[in-house]
Amino acid sequence: MYKEIKIKLNDILNDIKKYNIKNFYNINDLNIFKSKLIGKKSYIYNIIKNFSNINEINKKDIGKLINIIKNKVNIIYKNNIKNIYLLKKKNNKKFLDITIPTYLNNVGSLNLISIIINKLKNKFLNLGFNIINGKEIEDSKHNFDLLNIHLEHPSRNYNDTFWINDNYLLRTQISSIQTRINNRNIPIKIISYGKVYRKDKGKKHSFMFHQMDGIYIDKNISISNLKFILVNIVKFILNDNDIKIKFRISYFPFTEPSIEMDIFFNDRWIEILGAGMIHNKILKYLNLNNNLYSGFAFGIGIERLIMIKYRIKNIKLLYENNINVLNNFKHKI
Repeated sequence: MYKEIKIKLNDILNDIKKYNIKNFYNINDLNIFKSKLIGKKSYIYNIIKNFSNINEINKKDIGKLINIIKNKVNIIYKNNIKNIYLLKKKNNKKFLDITIPTYLNNVGSLNLISIIINKLKNKFLNLGFNIINGKEIEDSKHNFDLLNIHLEHPSRNYNDTFWINDNYLLRTQISSIQTRINNRNIPIKIISYGKVYRKDKGKKHSFMFHQMDGIYIDKNISISNLKFILVNIVKFILNDNDIKIKFRISYFPFTEPSIEMDIFFNDRWIEILGAGMIHNKILKYLNLNNNLYSGFAFGIGIERLIMIKYRIKNIKLLYENNINVLNNFKHKI
């Protein structure tokens, strides 16, 4: 049975190779051609219908041949439709054949990550922030040392970080850009965004994800200024002015005091971002007088915001660029 099917399919494939773009001059003949080869009364359709009866070992070969035939028939069909249309249009300028199916391009949209980053950028620009960005390959001095991250911190471990050699790594946080902003005029009011890398995996984590960090340094900057910015940003991006928000004391090596921001979502409190007042050691690294100046810093996980906003359960959906996924969300932005 397998040999007979394979011989028949190869014969069909050889017959198809005889056709080219000039074989058909009307839509009826073209439809008959397609129906005969892959339509519901075709030999191939009958094989597909009884595919479960084919030996498991032979299914792969048969399936591969069927897919090749279907693809070739569809290519011939598409090319000939275009050719028929062009020929008739050439012969009659007023020609309009309503029987010819149209082939609309699948138009998606920007990826959700790009959309949210652009929204945040515009919001922060309106608040007077400037944008600076850095390189994704960073040295340990700027990624760890100047951010007050001690040598024993777990994030320096080879199990957590993608090290290139003993000194260079794929940056683990956008905060490393903060350590390169010395010699700037006060006030310093900047945001940075981009990809960061950590050895995480799972439905809600990825080895590569996007962060947006911000810092604001000036005289008399307090934690109240920080909370005002964060509350406004989160309400704006989630499009919910009534969302419940609370702040918790936390710990980050580069801020003191440090806080985490929680929102009430799905009947429970979940952490949404981290922030705090810039540590005095960081201010000294930046050659700033910590008795005169103060500032705050915050870090936002872009994918985390998106997954909450659109109730996405698997982070991998954000990286696939699937047209159906993009179309599903582009009207909800």
